[in-house]
Amino acid sequence: MTRRAFRPATAVLVLGLVAAACSGGGGGSSPGSGSGGAIQLPGGISATNKGTTTVSGSSTQIEASNAGGSYFFTPTVLKASGGKKLTVTVKNSGDTEHNFSIDAAGINKNLQPGQSVTVQVTLPSSGTLVFYCAFHKALGMAGQFTTS
Repeated sequence: MTRRAFRPATAVLVLGLVAAACSGGGGGSSPGSGSGGAIQLPGGISATNKGTTTVSGSSTQIEASNAGGSYFFTPTVLKASGGKKLTVTVKNSGDTEHNFSIDAAGINKNLQPGQSVTVQVTLPSSGTLVFYCAFHKALGMAGQFTTS
């Protein structure tokens, strides 16, 4: 009788381990890789990878979303010239409140669903500048500007 009581729990445990093993991939991708999976940003931050774009002008747009149960910025990685001053418009296309923060630039803006915010960002001469959602950073909602 005791043995039978453990079978459902054992089955759930085994199924959970199999599901975790099958869904694992994506870790360790570089910021320049294609969309999907997760990438590691400076500071040990894990971000949901929704692609990379090169910014050629003085302005760009970033989308904040939580579509499909995933929290992310699109694009996740933005490449630009070092020292460039960018006008960045962030639009919340999700159905919950998001945030756009860059600690090094003193930026911390909340966005309601459908709302946009525009900020000025001066990129470092070389290296990276990380941005994130203060509410969903632990869920992978982060990205970076990369300069050279």
